[in-house]
Amino acid sequence: MESLIELLPKLTSTLRKGSCGKIAVIGGSFEYTGAPYFAAITALKLATIKSYSPSLIVYPGWKAEDVLSKIERAECIVMGSGMGRSEEAGTLAKAVFSYIAEHQMPAVYDGDAIFWACQSDFKFPKSKYVVFTPNRAEFDRMTKRFLGFETLNEENETALHDAVKKLVEQIGASILLKGHADYYMTVAKESGLCDFESGLRRCGGQGDMLAGALGVTLNWAMKSSKSEKSIAAACRASSYVVRTISKRAYEKIGRSADTPDMIQELPGLLRDVEKQ
Repeated sequence: MESLIELLPKLTSTLRKGSCGKIAVIGGSFEYTGAPYFAAITALKLATIKSYSPSLIVYPGWKAEDVLSKIERAECIVMGSGMGRSEEAGTLAKAVFSYIAEHQMPAVYDGDAIFWACQSDFKFPKSKYVVFTPNRAEFDRMTKRFLGFETLNEENETALHDAVKKLVEQIGASILLKGHADYYMTVAKESGLCDFESGLRRCGGQGDMLAGALGVTLNWAMKSSKSEKSIAAACRASSYVVRTISKRAYEKIGRSADTPDMIQELPGLLRDVEKQ
């Protein structure tokens, strides 16, 4: 909770729309429409603007020039949720990778963005304000592509964390590895285990929620201190948010709890944090 308290902007009467952040979520495809919604609504509920809600601003299309013209106004990019693996998605992803690196923007790469970053015909540009959020399967894809070895069946936590460190050094971006406890390693060589209690129910969309939450906390961190060292606080805060609302939803509903139930827990969590 401490990292979230540290980053959470104070609401005042002088703030205007967008003062707490403008996050662009790039994702979705013919098959996957829910994933980018979960990322965007999480960002919105954490008090940002520009993220299927009347409050969400949604633009369709795959053309890189159209998308890049929109994200010029954003302060942080979240890309990959439900993006798919079509040729159009790949072309767009690679254009955004290059744009982020050129402008040194904070960004979160999840899901299919990780797939596209790992393609052998693409040289991923180093971006020091970028955080990848792989699950174990996606992390295995990354280590095979960039380090040349598999990690999917690695059960030794020390060896796994060492692989995270090597990967961060190789790609020049931070990593928040999702698991029974989340583990982060940043380009500033800060690392830690996020073992906040979570619900036992693991449902689709939780990873998208983490990506959206991290987009917000990363943006807040960059605003408070334009330094790679603040990325660690953003990782801890976003992990705390998603794991805690998972716990609360599970305690209320049990095994039927799903991602929309978790979203309903966000306002109460923020209210509790603000009371601290």
